[in-house]
Amino acid sequence: MSLKYRPEIDGLRAVAVSLVILFHAGVPGFSGGYLGVDVFFVISGFLITSIILPEMQKGTFSYANFVERRARRILPPLFVVMFSCIPFAYWLMLPDSLENFGQSLVATSFSANNILLWQTSGYWDLESEFKPLLHTWSLGVEEQFYLVYPIFLTLGIKFRKHLVYYLSIMGAISFIAMAYASQNDPVGSFYLIHFRAWQLILGGLAAILFADRRAVQRPAIALLGLALIFLAVIYSGISASSTVLGAVIATLGSSAILLHANGGGIANKILGQRPLVLIGLLSYSIYLWHQPVFAFARIIRFEAVSPAYLIATIPIIFGLSIFTWRFVERPFRNKSVVSQKQMLITAALCLTTLAGIGLALHLNNGAPQRLDGPPQVSKAGANIEYNERIRSRLPEDFRASRPGKKAILILGNSFARDFANVLIEAGLERSADLSYRDDISNCQKSWSEEDRALVGQADIVIFASGHYEPSCVMDIRRLIEGTGTTVLFTGPKNFGYNLNPLTRLSAEDRSMVRLMISPDIAEANARQSREMGKNYVDIMKILTTDGVKIRVADDEGRLLTTDRIHLSQAGARYIATRLPCQIRRSLAVTECNNGSSNLGMF
Repeated sequence: MSLKYRPEIDGLRAVAVSLVILFHAGVPGFSGGYLGVDVFFVISGFLITSIILPEMQKGTFSYANFVERRARRILPPLFVVMFSCIPFAYWLMLPDSLENFGQSLVATSFSANNILLWQTSGYWDLESEFKPLLHTWSLGVEEQFYLVYPIFLTLGIKFRKHLVYYLSIMGAISFIAMAYASQNDPVGSFYLIHFRAWQLILGGLAAILFADRRAVQRPAIALLGLALIFLAVIYSGISASSTVLGAVIATLGSSAILLHANGGGIANKILGQRPLVLIGLLSYSIYLWHQPVFAFARIIRFEAVSPAYLIATIPIIFGLSIFTWRFVERPFRNKSVVSQKQMLITAALCLTTLAGIGLALHLNNGAPQRLDGPPQVSKAGANIEYNERIRSRLPEDFRASRPGKKAILILGNSFARDFANVLIEAGLERSADLSYRDDISNCQKSWSEEDRALVGQADIVIFASGHYEPSCVMDIRRLIEGTGTTVLFTGPKNFGYNLNPLTRLSAEDRSMVRLMISPDIAEANARQSREMGKNYVDIMKILTTDGVKIRVADDEGRLLTTDRIHLSQAGARYIATRLPCQIRRSLAVTECNNGSSNLGMF
């Protein structure tokens, strides 16, 4: 089963990395280009099985040697990219972004960035565009697979005649789990190894079948496989809600090429072209460099960048990739150049240093002392802790309300917690009891009778969400009908596309910055304001004078937000001093001086 060099596989790698780059650049027509990673997984499964299975059959396989070969292939270029990102991240990123970068340094060092991303974010959210190490999630999947696959294969080799069935069952279990998780845990189904294993296993099955049927060449099927990959990309771009079928089509297409493109045919000729083969040889380095270059190209700009702007950075990516391939990849893969001992020492030192730097950035909350002006945060995790503090105010506290104090019930998600902080910073606790409830996913349908009664007990109900939910609004209005309860609503906030350039500005300059509001958010906010009238608290209106651009820092340069949608303590205080008079009166404020900054009036 010895595998000879097949240039068309490097050509397939070139197709895969090109699709990923076009996707991350936002090029129209390639919104399904993320499937290039699926192609990579199939290729990896094919090559790994082709390498280790013959050794197992001969009895010469060494798990330690296998891990060493994989480490020589993966780690040195990865370390170079990670170290290269650190100074740019420290210079260009705001504290929250730098703290997250530090977390990704630690996670990537231990082949677990896919797990970190599963726990902290989704792949398609805006913030992912600013994560230099976002793409290392796929390395985490492959590295985790490399650690366990030889063990399963060792067990399966004992049943040589049934090895295909053995792997097929394993792949089927993984696929069924992925299909189920795509509906119940879509982020997990994208990132986690047990939901991705079927693609690598399918590549392994292709390797076994290729070895057993080497003489069988089907150029038409190989060409169909190439067409299927592009069909999957087009389909997934059009039907983003169904990622499973796109993954299946791309994976089957890749397997067809690996099985049948050897030795001739149109697909073989296309993929064997020298430019594609060259890109394929560089594909690992290209993949490693493209996301950091794209991320930092975005980070330096306040406004969203065009695909053409990112495509213009490709020569930089290629230059870095050629350098890494020539002076890092090739030397470290050669034991006569870098010995096993040297490799081990280098890997240990790099892992320790990178993880240490990442941990320091995390514990130091992204080094906020880099910013000019007054302190932005006081400790690690302060922003999340600040948003979460209202959770301690349970609705049961209404039963302990003291005479003369109004009972205010705040309903909603993190945006509701933001507004609760506005009220606390305004000093409303002196004249009211604040309570909070966050489970509003199904509105009153998920509420108990006691919960519904609770709404009627409140003097004021405040509902806040980042998304307009008319059914929730109608439910809450029905619940308070005839109770004499006042209801207020507040909606989304948006502080522009990217705040990272504020890092390099003085406190005075930060206070002068006004950024473009997302048109979608502006329209959603305006719609809610129109439909709810005087009962709507328009946070965006407080922060903007023209409805188009919004301020992002207070007069002293403190950031009003840390993530573009939630309030920092400075943001909550800034809004607290500028609530409109009618809102102040509805909250039982006895005096109002047209937005005076006197906190004591609450």
